[in-house]
Amino acid sequence: MVQTVTLLETPQWASIAVDLGAPIGRSTLIIGDRAAEVGESFQRAGAPPAAYERADLVLLTRDPPEVDFEAATARATGFPNDSIDLVVVRHAWRSRPELGGVLAEAARVCRPAGGVLAGELDLERLVGSPAARYPSRLQFDLQPELLADFRTRTVLPTALSLELGRAGLRSVVMASIDEARGHFASVDDYLTYARAGGWRSLQFLDEEGINRLLTRAAELLPRIGMGPLVDREPWHLAWGRS
Repeated sequence: MVQTVTLLETPQWASIAVDLGAPIGRSTLIIGDRAAEVGESFQRAGAPPAAYERADLVLLTRDPPEVDFEAATARATGFPNDSIDLVVVRHAWRSRPELGGVLAEAARVCRPAGGVLAGELDLERLVGSPAARYPSRLQFDLQPELLADFRTRTVLPTALSLELGRAGLRSVVMASIDEARGHFASVDDYLTYARAGGWRSLQFLDEEGINRLLTRAAELLPRIGMGPLVDREPWHLAWGRS
């Protein structure tokens, strides 16, 4: 059975996990996009300290298994079966065909009574909403060819719930959230953030392309009526119990 809830303006992934009834007290494995940042939010919420941490993989536990952390990937973590209470997977696939393998691996390492929280950037909500709501939409308005490429890298909410079910997880709950990325005092501060990775598309442009895009953005941002400079990203989530 799939249930749907809406949790808008929820900035902390740990809060989302607790609201959904996920266990965070003993062991949490976070894989994928901005894993280290998400790991910090779990530790602030009472999760154990990091036993291992890198940009795309964090293990929070006081009793780590003996695995080769450096070799761990989203589709082959190397963790024993039934060894982790909560697995958080954030956009840990480079293309849609990888989704099933990533979630199957998450389900394999998850203990009975644990669960998997999978998340994906909600690209369609991002580009279908006003730029005043999601100013990072401008990166795709100004470079439309990048949108087609990003669509091949992201998955729809139905795919998340379907693959969790195929992986053997139960009682899947869907949620929509806005993840707050930051508050900015000026357009210049916001564009500095965008250049440093806040705008995901810039990784696919050369320096000349980045400068051209941000110059055009600097002209548009003051006109979109966004008030205080707040950047947020829409995400869709799926939570399933093992």
